Amino acid sequence: MCTSGLRDIVLRVTRVVQIAACVLVGIGGYLTGQIALPEHGLRGHYFTNLTRNGDPVVVAVDLLISTEGLANGTAKAWAAYSVEWTGALVVTRRGTYTFATISDDGSELDVANTTVVHNGGQHGPQQATGRIELAAGVHPIRLRYEQLGGGFHLELKYALGDEALSTIPAESLLPEQTSIWVYRARHALPLVVAIVAVLLFIAAQRILATIPYQPMAALRIFDRPTVAIAVLIAIAVLVRVVMFFGSNGILWADSDIFIETVGAIRNGQWFEHDPFRTLLYPYFLWAFLIFSTEKPMDQIIVGAQHLLGLITAIALFASLRKAFSLGIALVAALLCAVHTTQLFYEKSILTEALFNCLLALSLVIVIGFLQKPTFARGMAVTAACFVLTMTRPVAQGFIAVPIVLALCLSIDWRKRLVYAGSMAVIYVTALQPWMMLNQRIYGFHGVALGQGLGLFIRTSQVEKYEPSMYHAHPEVEELMTFAQTTQSAAGHVVDGLRRRGFSSAAVDDLLYRASVSAISQRPVEFAAHSLRQWWRQLGSLDDEDICDGEQGPYICSNRTIGYAREPFLNRPLTASSQPTRSLVVWYFRHGRIPMHVVTVLAAFGAIASMAANPSVRVLRLCLAMTAIYFTLLPAITQSLQDRFRLPVDGLLFALAAFGLMSLVRALLRRDDRR
Repeated sequence: MCTSGLRDIVLRVTRVVQIAACVLVGIGGYLTGQIALPEHGLRGHYFTNLTRNGDPVVVAVDLLISTEGLANGTAKAWAAYSVEWTGALVVTRRGTYTFATISDDGSELDVANTTVVHNGGQHGPQQATGRIELAAGVHPIRLRYEQLGGGFHLELKYALGDEALSTIPAESLLPEQTSIWVYRARHALPLVVAIVAVLLFIAAQRILATIPYQPMAALRIFDRPTVAIAVLIAIAVLVRVVMFFGSNGILWADSDIFIETVGAIRNGQWFEHDPFRTLLYPYFLWAFLIFSTEKPMDQIIVGAQHLLGLITAIALFASLRKAFSLGIALVAALLCAVHTTQLFYEKSILTEALFNCLLALSLVIVIGFLQKPTFARGMAVTAACFVLTMTRPVAQGFIAVPIVLALCLSIDWRKRLVYAGSMAVIYVTALQPWMMLNQRIYGFHGVALGQGLGLFIRTSQVEKYEPSMYHAHPEVEELMTFAQTTQSAAGHVVDGLRRRGFSSAAVDDLLYRASVSAISQRPVEFAAHSLRQWWRQLGSLDDEDICDGEQGPYICSNRTIGYAREPFLNRPLTASSQPTRSLVVWYFRHGRIPMHVVTVLAAFGAIASMAANPSVRVLRLCLAMTAIYFTLLPAITQSLQDRFRLPVDGLLFALAAFGLMSLVRALLRRDDRR
């Protein structure tokens, strides 16, 4: 009876695993089918004149037509300009539609080849409306906008019948004309792909169950570490050579701040810095810009960041090999080496390439400590965490991960307390000079500002809390009331507080307290939305973009279109006939990894890892905790970006590979030969 009962339990568990596998395959098929979804938004043609004469300076697809979109794009580059957005509007219900533009300065809207709204001239934010009868379907749309200088504002809204005007959602805008049937078919494709994927999976499972398990001998060559590393280096170098010649350095708004800090360092102001950031990345740039601020120094810096990407892949392989098999470590490192998001941020003048490299090297040190804990290795972990924090402030709490794991080690409890306590005390002590510097210059004792601003962005722009929810802080409530009708709410409130004499530290502290007060009124809702934000953060957020300029398509950030600063031109110099650039653009269009699929498999892998022996389990737990720390924290306190998840993408790849392998073994009822 005992044997029969155990067999029943095994069969039930196997069925549960099979059902879970079908669900995962269905989700993967659905997410894969989303590749066929039409691109949303309108195609914007940007001109540096008010008549839209000549060729546009920049052509890019804008997801939403809004003031914020202008603020993050052209508004910082040109004093006066004009834009023409073209594309199609998807209408699902027949009826009379009211359209409105609220613009500063002029705007004009055509729908279905008819001028519906005329809001031209030089003026402040002004609304104009018009009505048109539309059938269900896809209709041409064109919006023209002129900015004559000074303040700017733009909103595009519509309503059916007597409904209230609302912003036209991105899902209803297409950059290209199509038919309603093609549009609906493409939207149905993810579900079709999911069903087909499940059916193919079931068929494959039944076929594989009849085939004896025999590993392919040809793949055994990769069981040699030297061969695996050689393959990794060869592929990583090849991809980066193509990227180096096929794409230019990419500027972001933050890039300006780092370059300004480098300028201060070059002038002998060695500790001058932005209060929201630390100093290691500016010093990395200074090591190059001290020699020259002209071309080709931009490509030299990008080349150095590509080298950091290569080191990242090798260090990731070294750390993962201690926690998983050589094969899984190689797969994860290879995926990281060819990951479009990793390559994109190696081209970007941001901290990501340096930080990702330092985190990968730090994990080698942390895992070495967990395998053979000694006081010296514990101090090396502390030093690594200090360096990470001085590169990006988000890492300031990461020391908690090795401290918690040190307390869980299978060694004498006194040693555990000594190691954990020493790491905590020495880490905090090492940060004190930097914190005191911030106290002296900016009036706060901490690593960096930003906790308040980040949380306020989350509550005001993501959660969209009403101004009344900040009633405990009247200054914030008053500014928020007006900010709802202008540009970025958070930016307006910060500017308003600064005009009233608040210091940067006082502003950040006030925004933090105001945000916490607002959250305390809806704690359950905020927690639930934080989990939703975490899920979104674990997926692809499409930070990397493809712009279409005079030189043809190229990789860019849509936040700084048209902006340049020596030595970074932020655009290619030559025509698109250059084959490497065409190859890079093609790869970024078709080679992106579906991170939500990876995340689902990684979650399964993290759970399966708990069945490993204790010495390996603690290493895999370290990787899982690291991934959670660097994805959950920004999901709670920031607006989402791919770069916040990027540092742990390699860990997600490893856990996903292990999860997939565990799933296949469970389905085929094979013994774990690891």
